[in-house]
Amino acid sequence: MIFTTLNKIQPCWPLEYEWPKLLASLGKTTPDDEPLAFSTIAVNTCVFYATTCTRSIWPEYKDELRLFAADCAESVLYIVEKEHPHDDKPRLAIDAARDFVAGKITAEEMAAASAAANVSRHYAGIKAISIVREPWVAAGCAARDCASAENKGLASFVASAALYATPKTKKASEAFQIQLLTERFS
Repeated sequence: MIFTTLNKIQPCWPLEYEWPKLLASLGKTTPDDEPLAFSTIAVNTCVFYATTCTRSIWPEYKDELRLFAADCAESVLYIVEKEHPHDDKPRLAIDAARDFVAGKITAEEMAAASAAANVSRHYAGIKAISIVREPWVAAGCAARDCASAENKGLASFVASAALYATPKTKKASEAFQIQLLTERFS
């Protein structure tokens, strides 16, 4: 079981004005060191806040976070593949993240896969600002970022990109991420 605590997540908390709401939802008035499940954070607030709080367990659980990120990215990969069926770089970046955790490739090889996925996205002529209009860009960013090097925010970046890949899949992505948070970290 992987837990965090209110004291650990407070520095990671994305919106200061939301902090009292989390405390109240947990029946608390101040942060403490009691074990706190990420799924509890998700259920009491939202998945975005829970995945942002995964920063509190980096680097101790970086492999678990990288695998969580890979699963989130893969859950929306079909969007990229539908738009660009001959571009396998996002899938290769996800595979590289998993292979790195398994010790099959080096950090440099994983970074190269991430960079290739990023070049692939830019080659298509779409800028990052178009994530809202182009769901496949968000999904591609998720694939690229799960294979990024040492980045304590990688799980939250990927999960956010996966959540916003398309409004039609947001509820399904949220449910999937809560399930993953529960299975992997609680």
